[in-house]
Amino acid sequence: MLRVYYGPDTFSRAEAVAALKAELDGDGMLAVNTAQFDAAHLDVAQLIAACDTVPFLASQRLVVVSDYLAQAQDRNRRGRAPRRAQATNPDADAVDALVAYVPRMPATTTLLLIDGALTGESATLRALRPMGDVRQFPLLDEQEVLAWIAGRARRLGLTIEPAAARLLAQTLHSDLWALSAELEKLSLYAAGGTIRAADVRELAPLAQESNVFAMADAVAAGRAEQALAQLRLLLDNGAAGPYLIAMLARQFRQLIIVQDLSAAGAAPAIVREKSEIRSEPALRRMIPQSQRLGAARLAQALERILEADLSIKRGELDESLALELLVADLARVVQA
Repeated sequence: MLRVYYGPDTFSRAEAVAALKAELDGDGMLAVNTAQFDAAHLDVAQLIAACDTVPFLASQRLVVVSDYLAQAQDRNRRGRAPRRAQATNPDADAVDALVAYVPRMPATTTLLLIDGALTGESATLRALRPMGDVRQFPLLDEQEVLAWIAGRARRLGLTIEPAAARLLAQTLHSDLWALSAELEKLSLYAAGGTIRAADVRELAPLAQESNVFAMADAVAAGRAEQALAQLRLLLDNGAAGPYLIAMLARQFRQLIIVQDLSAAGAAPAIVREKSEIRSEPALRRMIPQSQRLGAARLAQALERILEADLSIKRGELDESLALELLVADLARVVQA
C-alpha cells in the first residue's frame, strides 16, 4: 500500500509514522524488513527493486523515501521533466516512474513517502492521491494548538486550566515537540492532578529557552530593539552570560551551514540534519536569512561574538554591558 505523509508539522507526522510501524510490526520483524532512501540519492530502479523484495520471515515490508515530492517539484521548477518509466511501462511517457509502478506494487509492501512543506499540490501528488493514504500535516493555528494541549494533557491523565494552556501556547507557539516535552514534565510535577498557570511559570528553563531563541532570531533578522528587549528580560531572570553568547554563536553557525548547503543545492532534509535545526518552520526562516546575509557578514558576526566572549573572560567589560553591545552590533552587522 502507498502512504504519503507530508507537511511542516514534523511532530504529528512522526507520530503517524510510529503508529504505522506499530501497525505493520505484528510479528516483530519490521526492523529487518525496512529500507530507507533519500530521494536526492535515489535510483528509481533501486526503489522498485526494494518494493518488489519479498519480506524476510515476515508478512510486511516497509520502504520509506524522504523528500520524493520535494525533489520532483524542484526538478520541475528547474525545467527538468520528472524521470520517466519507459523501462517498466513504455506507455507512461508523461507519468512519473513511481506513479506508474504503484498499482502493481506487491500487497506485502508498504511504501511510505515522507515530505516536509510543499509549494502547492504538484501533478505527482495529485496522481498519487487516489492510489493510497495521503495525509497532510500543516502547522496548527492558535486555537488548534490550545485544543492539542488539552488533548495531550488528557492522554497523560491530567487536566489543564485554560490559562495554563494559553501560557504554554504563547511561549512555544506551534512547536509540538517542545510542548510535548513540557507536558511530560508537568505530568510528573502535577502527579495526575490539574496543571495551573503557576505550575507552568515555575518551569523557568522553558520560558528562558524560548526567550533565548526569540532573541537570537531577532538578532539574525536585524531587529535590534526587539533583540535588546529579549536580552534584558533574560538577564533580569538570571540567564547566564556564557550561555547567551553560546546560543548566539550557535545561531550564526547554523546560518553558515544552511547558507553553504543551500548554495550547493542540498535537499531540505539534509540541511536540517547537518545544521541540527529542530523544526521546519525555523529552517524555512533561516534559508532566506542566510542567503540575504551571505558568507562574509555571517563570518563577521561570528568574529564579533568571539570578541565579546573574550572581553568578558578577560574582565575588560561588564557581562551585561558586553552582551548589550554585542546584540546591538550584531543587529547592525546583519542590516549593513
